[in-house]
Amino acid sequence: MNEPKSQIILYQTEDGRTRIECRFENETIWLSQALMAELFQTTIPNVNLHLKNIFAEGELREEATIKEYLIVRQEGQRQVSRAVLHYNLEAVIAVGYRIKSERGTRFRQWATARLKEYLVKGFVLDDERLKNPPGPGVPDYFDELLERIRDIRASEKRMPDWFKIETPLGTYNPDWAIVKEDENGQNKVYLVRETKGTNVWLKVPEIQRKKIQCGKAHFKAIGFKPGEYDWVDSANKV
Repeated sequence: MNEPKSQIILYQTEDGRTRIECRFENETIWLSQALMAELFQTTIPNVNLHLKNIFAEGELREEATIKEYLIVRQEGQRQVSRAVLHYNLEAVIAVGYRIKSERGTRFRQWATARLKEYLVKGFVLDDERLKNPPGPGVPDYFDELLERIRDIRASEKRMPDWFKIETPLGTYNPDWAIVKEDENGQNKVYLVRETKGTNVWLKVPEIQRKKIQCGKAHFKAIGFKPGEYDWVDSANKV
């Protein structure tokens, strides 16, 4: 297999922040021991020692993290292709946590800050990467991010409090709603429907009829127009 084009760059910005840039191949990174030594400013034997310990301790499985690539090298007057072991992103990160060097320390500080942000906020974003689309042939996860945000915002737990109606018969949640984001970035419900499997009012169980009546009174009280809340017999009529 030919030499991978993936790359990882650890650097410090002008304002003193540590940043990492990754150039992926097939959604991972493959670095040789020499490249890892360069990345973390250490020696190849040191990288090799840490890799052996990582595999011996069962932190990673050797067969799942190593791939052979053919590297073209200049040896004297001729170019020679030699098979060189490369290690994936998980192995690079594991080595970074063990290297004792200034660059290794900066990597751990960067990784710890990202982990802390994730644990506190529940998410981590690389704003600069998302602001700047990658080049051709490089996966762009911006659309996936938007889709996941839409899914979260549509979650019942993220619906406005007034969408969950407390009644004398218990909490009532209508089945369907059209939700759009207003100019302030807040969820706004435009249409609410309850489905009951019948278009005959008296065939709807009494407790459900009472909840629907509570729903009508509730949505009317908060400014819904006639028809914006109603019950139907199937989802096809929502």
